[in-house]
Amino acid sequence: MIKTQNAKILAHLQAGRSITFWEAVENFGVMHLPRRILDLKEAGHTIGDDWVKQNGKRFKRWFLIKAAPQEAPEQGALL
Repeated sequence: MIKTQNAKILAHLQAGRSITFWEAVENFGVMHLPRRILDLKEAGHTIGDDWVKQNGKRFKRWFLIKAAPQEAPEQGALL
């Protein structure tokens, strides 16, 4: 099964890890992480961020605060 970029990033965040732009590029081939983060937020996930300084450079790191609630199955729907 092929995972989408959003699914890969979400799985990474759900594992308790954070992610930066360069980690997304190196690990998942994601070139526009802010858009993927916005996609996840629009899906109902609460994602926080903070600025990190390393080697004299500032960059943003994103992390999962709360996963989106699972949608309840419709009445009569088979699981």
